[in-house]
Amino acid sequence: MDSPSGFDSINIHIKKIEANVITDSAVWVPVDTKDTMVNVFHLQDSITLQVAHDNVPMGLLKRIRFILGNDNSVVVKGVSYPLQLPPTGSPALLIDIDKKLNEVFNGFILDFDASQSIIEDSGSYRLEPVIKLLR
Repeated sequence: MDSPSGFDSINIHIKKIEANVITDSAVWVPVDTKDTMVNVFHLQDSITLQVAHDNVPMGLLKRIRFILGNDNSVVVKGVSYPLQLPPTGSPALLIDIDKKLNEVFNGFILDFDASQSIIEDSGSYRLEPVIKLLR
């Protein structure tokens, strides 16, 4: 449950997801991902959205990487503003998972904290994601 953020919507364009799995060595595994535009405010009160589904090797899921598109935006008082990505040089969000994978379903839920993830600076908005692993 997010704290009040003052935003009408936050739209994140997820192009693909990769999983960093440690078996005998650490590898990045592409995950079959639906190219999706997500308004994170539509995902509240136990409403979830599956954006990827695939088989990955068993081992330790160290982290996941969301590769974002260019259509990210935030809407404030009915006006849409482009959402600038972190200045890492890569349009990706890394999220630490540290969860052992096994042969049964391995899903997890991420909580995007809207009030802390969007930074307003002189009329422009920047994404500095604060995301927690719930399970």
